[in-house]
Amino acid sequence: MTEEPASGQDSPRPGVGSQPPAAGAATFRSVVSKLLRLFEIQAQLIGLRLAVTMREAILTITLVLGAVLLLLLGLVFLYVAVFKVLLLVMGPIAVCLIFAAVHMVGAGVLLLLIKSRRKVAGSMEAQSATNSGGPQ
Repeated sequence: MTEEPASGQDSPRPGVGSQPPAAGAATFRSVVSKLLRLFEIQAQLIGLRLAVTMREAILTITLVLGAVLLLLLGLVFLYVAVFKVLLLVMGPIAVCLIFAAVHMVGAGVLLLLIKSRRKVAGSMEAQSATNSGGPQ
């Protein structure tokens, strides 16, 4: 004679088919809700990490801007001090001529740097166009 499964199960293997379909759906809903809660917590952690990083970046930028401002103020006071010392040593017209000459030479050096930089950038563009097979 064939053996009938105990407790009215349709499967001869134990544990298979023992849960009613409603219990499987409840387990699935439970897993989905736990996953959603996990994703929510992870999103909150990412948001907090982003907020902390942004605060640190803003603080760093603020401190760097403050340092640059203080550096510029120091340079202005140094400039004024050099001007005053030269006024004590020489006459006002000579000091003005010296400062004008220094500024003109500085502007000329900056213009030469800009021109050489443009030349280098232009040659790099031509070289990249040649390397890529583009128009020459």
